[in-house]
Amino acid sequence: MTRKIGALRLAVWLAVSVVAISACTSGSGGGNSSSSDGSGGLPAVSTPGKVITQTLENVKGKKVRMVLLSDANALQQSWIDRAKIGFDESGVDFEYTVSNYDNQVLAQQVQTVIDQKADALIVQNSDVSGLASLIKKAQDAGIYVIVLNLGSNAQSDAFVGPNWDGMSAKLATRVADDCTKKGNKEVAIISGFGSDSGSVLAVQGATRVFKDKGMKIVATQPGQYDPSKAGDVARTLLQQNPNLCAFLGNWDGMMLGVSKVVHDAGKDGDIGVYTMDSSIGACKAISEGTLTAAVNYGGGTAMGDSAVAITQYLMQGGVKAGSSKTAVFTATTIIDKSNADEPGSCYDTPPGWSKK
Repeated sequence: MTRKIGALRLAVWLAVSVVAISACTSGSGGGNSSSSDGSGGLPAVSTPGKVITQTLENVKGKKVRMVLLSDANALQQSWIDRAKIGFDESGVDFEYTVSNYDNQVLAQQVQTVIDQKADALIVQNSDVSGLASLIKKAQDAGIYVIVLNLGSNAQSDAFVGPNWDGMSAKLATRVADDCTKKGNKEVAIISGFGSDSGSVLAVQGATRVFKDKGMKIVATQPGQYDPSKAGDVARTLLQQNPNLCAFLGNWDGMMLGVSKVVHDAGKDGDIGVYTMDSSIGACKAISEGTLTAAVNYGGGTAMGDSAVAITQYLMQGGVKAGSSKTAVFTATTIIDKSNADEPGSCYDTPPGWSKK
């Protein structure tokens, strides 16, 4: 299984690397590129050494700004860590800010990036429409916009994250199969904010599968990506639905609050708790039997590296900001007791992590 997980991550990285390498020889338009013909500033034929030298010259000093909802979790910490490493090695001027889940602050921080005339913006979106106008405004100002993890209705230059619908459907299939074996059909869905793409698509994918499998969805409620609030929701649902078979949610940090409620009620094993993302806390809970399964979607590994690669591709590929739209979906693997203890199943806060 370790080899399987490693192979999935390698496949994602190789796919993104091919895109990044292609930037050395392809592209169209002007934008922020160092080459007006869209070639990224590299000749059609060149030695590998000269490619390195010229590529580094093309991106050196370019400004990349990352705006996130938080840096208090291993997920966002991993993105920042990988971005720091990747951009520092290329001589890119990289900084990040966080909004602490305040949508107004998030919008202000994006506006600041526009005012700073950055070359690229990497942003974690909290609402499918909340930043739509600012994303378009940034692109109109010549800034490449890379949306991370939670998509927007406004199409950015690139989206990097999981296929939330497909990932949720995969996990819901596992839930339905486990519950069917128990002879129980009652399930509950706990989403994040409710209006973010992760919530919307996760609910969509899970609902479709549950209906197809003949499951009874007793409730679909937001947990605000907060373990305490999600736990309160779960506690109420347990009281109202004594025959509940499982909870499905779309972030492990939140669902660990649900697993605690189930554990405190003495229902471990009777009521399954299933989630997306796989930080070290999820693997520990799975090993202890309080969490049933989680989906590893490369949040703490492939996603940060992919964002760096695509950002560098855009900055040197000669494509005008806003003129090209693409998406890279990270691979997904279900983690349960059979593989939770294997290296690579879950991720932790990056070694030596420190803010700024």
